[in-house]
Amino acid sequence: MIDSIKLQLRNLSLGFWIALSLSSLIIALLMVFYKENTAILLASLCGIFYAFFAGQGKFLCFIFGLLYCVFYTYVSYKAQLYGEMLLTFLYIPLNLLGIFNWIKNQNSSKTKIKIQTLNSLQIFIYLLLLIFISIFYGIFLSKIDAKFPFLNAFSTIAQIIAFYLQIHRYKENYLIVTFANIILCYIWLELFLQDPIYIAQALNMFLFLILGIFYYFKWDQEVKKTKNKIKD
Repeated sequence: MIDSIKLQLRNLSLGFWIALSLSSLIIALLMVFYKENTAILLASLCGIFYAFFAGQGKFLCFIFGLLYCVFYTYVSYKAQLYGEMLLTFLYIPLNLLGIFNWIKNQNSSKTKIKIQTLNSLQIFIYLLLLIFISIFYGIFLSKIDAKFPFLNAFSTIAQIIAFYLQIHRYKENYLIVTFANIILCYIWLELFLQDPIYIAQALNMFLFLILGIFYYFKWDQEVKKTKNKIKD
């Protein structure tokens, strides 16, 4: 297992390590300045590490994902974002599934995963599921006095679908999670304006939004390269 983790750290550019280090440092310093609690600090840092390593196709991301679940559950509960809290519980077994699935579907050098793409019919089906489930979940959240019930519902279901697609290595996971991140940026910005304690989480969401867009194009390029190799 140790050797497998070492392989996960290969072929990562200097730009990757600089971006990861700067993002983590900025978030940490802001949280110290605003006197954030430890759970928010750890959730934010684990979330950053997850996003960066996932985009690089490294199964190591799911280990950070498990740690993120623990801390983000508490953060969401305190913010009364019950949809996010319930989503986090679901992520625990999904992160375990992700580890095993990505390990089984790595490239020949065992340094990253092989990426797939959905067809048009599959994309249409997932979008329909996203819309209809979000409506019913939003009604449920509104009945338990959750904040931003329908926005929270849409972002929650979008994240679940995107995470499922990510576990199965589909590049479209980044399209769906980008929709979720746009909404979450708005939600956490509103919470930050009410209480500065949420500055780190708000910045995290903006970072995730940028990374989601960036890694969609990166995964898309990987798919095109694979198709070209097959043609050749």
